[in-house]
Amino acid sequence: MPRTVPVTGRVTFDGDAPPGPGTVYFLPQEAAEGFPSRPATGDFDKEGNYQAKTFDPGDGLMPGKYTMHVECWQTPPN
Repeated sequence: MPRTVPVTGRVTFDGDAPPGPGTVYFLPQEAAEGFPSRPATGDFDKEGNYQAKTFDPGDGLMPGKYTMHVECWQTPPN
């Protein structure tokens, strides 16, 4: 398995905690030389804290450049 870099963070909405838990999606734009391009996710709690996951929970991201997409629902869709 290729080596990942640990990535943690906090999602905020206008500087405040999000309205509920959700997911951050990391969409690869450019892989670092010698590394594969691989998407990742990070589930965040009601305070917005997350750890990125590529293969295993909390393992991080492949080195490279990413676009982030955030989904947060007060009530998850069914």
